[in-house]
Amino acid sequence: MVTFLTLFIEVVTGMQSVQVAVAGPVARVVLYLDSRPVATMTAPPWKATIPLDSTLEPRALTAAAYDRNGHELGRDRQLLNLPQRQADARIVPVTDGSMRVKAARLVWWAPGLGVPHRISCSVDGRPVPTTGSEAVDLSGFANEQTHVLEARLEFRNDVVCERTLLFGGGQLTATSAELTAIPIVLKNKRPPRPRTWDGWFRANGEDLVVDAIDDDPALIIVVRDLGVWDTLSPWLEVEERMASTRAGRAAVFLTGRRQYRRESAALVRVGEPVPSGRDVSASRSVSLFTFTKPGTSTWYWLPWFITDCGHRQVGTAERKVADAVAVAANLAARDNRRRAVVLCLGQQEPDGSTNAAGAVRRYLQDLRVPLLVWRIRPAPKEQSTDEQLAEASDQKWVDVKDIGSLMALRKEVTRLKELIEHQRIVWVRGAHLPQEITLGPNARDIRLAGATDPIAAHR
Repeated sequence: MVTFLTLFIEVVTGMQSVQVAVAGPVARVVLYLDSRPVATMTAPPWKATIPLDSTLEPRALTAAAYDRNGHELGRDRQLLNLPQRQADARIVPVTDGSMRVKAARLVWWAPGLGVPHRISCSVDGRPVPTTGSEAVDLSGFANEQTHVLEARLEFRNDVVCERTLLFGGGQLTATSAELTAIPIVLKNKRPPRPRTWDGWFRANGEDLVVDAIDDDPALIIVVRDLGVWDTLSPWLEVEERMASTRAGRAAVFLTGRRQYRRESAALVRVGEPVPSGRDVSASRSVSLFTFTKPGTSTWYWLPWFITDCGHRQVGTAERKVADAVAVAANLAARDNRRRAVVLCLGQQEPDGSTNAAGAVRRYLQDLRVPLLVWRIRPAPKEQSTDEQLAEASDQKWVDVKDIGSLMALRKEVTRLKELIEHQRIVWVRGAHLPQEITLGPNARDIRLAGATDPIAAHR
């Protein structure tokens, strides 16, 4: 058997060190990136350095253990470049010379969360003590029978990891009760209700088991470019003055109170750049852009949300729009809710991002996160050469909507609202890369969400 000791729960690229633990007569361990072998280990400490390229694409890293005759003894797999999980864990069996499991160690990776405040383990449903908060004594269990070790690690902020190990009776297998969330787009606003979901979703040629379908409140991530506040704020000031002279329903519509309380979504804004090296989030090491706190707001309040907290520009920070969109996509997909990212382009300056706009768009497509791009600016005027080059760079986002008035902005907000209303999240069993999942032959009136406009595809 082989188990990863190095766990990746963030976006990783470049050269990375990987270590595994083995149990049994293992002669070599091969690391595969997707299906391509990238390293071979033949002796302790079972450690290697592997290239993870420079792509944002979600990948699968697999460790396969073989004996001297080339027979596979076991494998472990972890998914890379997916939305950041807050913690991950593994159960590492400890065996003696006769391959009898005498103990198990727990390893975890939970940046920003510290050690678990509670670890509970059970064998065959009965609690067993842990030693030193991370080791379980299994020497008292008969090796002739199959036993089930279940471990639950609880961190702060209600973060929980659960793992299972089958041992004894000739078996040694680690499992986890993982589910994968699949964002789908409905042809109509109501999801289909088939008698069975068999054959609706597939991965690697096999049908997936559907456990649930939900429509929890959506998460909208807004990336606000430099200069958006300067353009949008005067529009809102005029609208607020006009609203103060109107009565009743018109003012309610503009401020988003009462009638529109049920039309809600959680909103997070990614704002102006901050100096490099500043940690702006305890749970995420993100130093590019500031974040607002998530809040529930009505759809028609979205223009005010975009400009909230003023227009503070921090020093001479470089404009890095594409990098901000990549961070936003990761956040939008992490909570497994209906989602979208809205990029509000403003200042016509070159983008100094590490990642190109095209690569980030493909990353959103892989994560199945819809992207709307709004260029918020006054009426077009004669542009300088630098502004023309910057606009050409922005066009790489594709389907950029020019917004020159508050009325045009509200029209796009309505389109965003319609986009979310057609989304649902389907939960299937197992851990799968998003690009591995396809629709099966029985799927009707749905499609998989992506970075393109999901509403237009059904028109």
